[in-house]
Amino acid sequence: MQDQTQDTLLDMDDLDSLTLDGIEEAPEFMTPPSGRYNLGINKAEVFKRESEDGDTQAIRLIYFTRETIELNSQDEDKVPDGSLFSETFGIPDGLKYFKTRMIKVLGDKVDGIKIKDMLDALPQVFGENGDKMIAATLKKTVSKKDGNEYENVRFQKTEVVDRG
Repeated sequence: MQDQTQDTLLDMDDLDSLTLDGIEEAPEFMTPPSGRYNLGINKAEVFKRESEDGDTQAIRLIYFTRETIELNSQDEDKVPDGSLFSETFGIPDGLKYFKTRMIKVLGDKVDGIKIKDMLDALPQVFGENGDKMIAATLKKTVSKKDGNEYENVRFQKTEVVDRG
């Protein structure tokens, strides 16, 4: 059975009269400034990305901010609760960094667990209704390449805590 919303959106006559009343706003992607946060994970996936060297695969974790605890600079604004940012691990080179992250959030016993199972578990454990969250100290960095600025988030400290 198809979703009724999808049927409505595909019908041009209904689309012409559709308003955004009652449609929930999506959270925004934004790079959090350096500071301490309580985080969740709402999506963990393997995806294909295009690069100069051809298509490659990567693992992407999409985090959401549960709460901004403290910012390193008073000149920065707190990010709204629910805002999103992502962390990407290229395959195969980034798998060692992914393993390091998984050890920090899932514990030392990651050997023998399939990556697919880890990715499936992350949103369940750390998602909106999950029973755990990540208390993290983040550092925002800005780098320049080919005349463009890129913002990155580096995890300096992480601790898994029970929500409660």
